[in-house]
Amino acid sequence: MLILAGMLTACQVPVVETRTEYITVPKSLYPSCPEMKFEGRTVGDLLEWNTSLYSTYKECRSDVNILIDYLESRGD
Repeated sequence: MLILAGMLTACQVPVVETRTEYITVPKSLYPSCPEMKFEGRTVGDLLEWNTSLYSTYKECRSDVNILIDYLESRGD
């Protein structure tokens, strides 16, 4: 029994060190994506809303791409 206890204490688990990295992004690069709610009742309202939704999507996509480029340029 003593030999078994000695063998078990010899098997040590390696210590794994972990860390959390917080990336700060300048507030000027935060995407400004407004929430779009549909409050119409007709197909015409839907078509009009869809046009404004698409233009908002294009602006938001551009903001997100700028943020992605910034994060990739950090090179960490």
